[in-house]
Amino acid sequence: MIREKPILFLDGECVLCNTLGLRILKIDKKRNLLLSTLDGATAAEARKLFPDFPATIDTAVFVEDGTLHLRSDAILRMVRHLPFPHSLPAILIWCPRPVRDFFYNIVARNRKRWFGTAESCAILSAPPEQILP
Repeated sequence: MIREKPILFLDGECVLCNTLGLRILKIDKKRNLLLSTLDGATAAEARKLFPDFPATIDTAVFVEDGTLHLRSDAILRMVRHLPFPHSLPAILIWCPRPVRDFFYNIVARNRKRWFGTAESCAILSAPPEQILP
């Protein structure tokens, strides 16, 4: 499960998550990141290794160097791997986690209502070298 590249796990049914995943794939020209869905085989494998890996698909998860990051930490640690200026939001890591997660949780709770759901995961149609099952 611990891979050379960091892995971002997203909800494959959420349009916001799909859009974010496809955007990351477009921006990440150096192929620094891997993506997977929260309900896929790679996530099931990660759940065995990380007791804090959520059982639900409502939280972004980022695994980097054998460390699990959730919610706003996951997103902000992930953007550090993107080229400038897309890495700029990483500076928000200095904002206290409860404040960041307060806003993250509002979006997470409402994302499907605000952005809708996808019939299939668009991320899985991306280049196979960046996608894990």
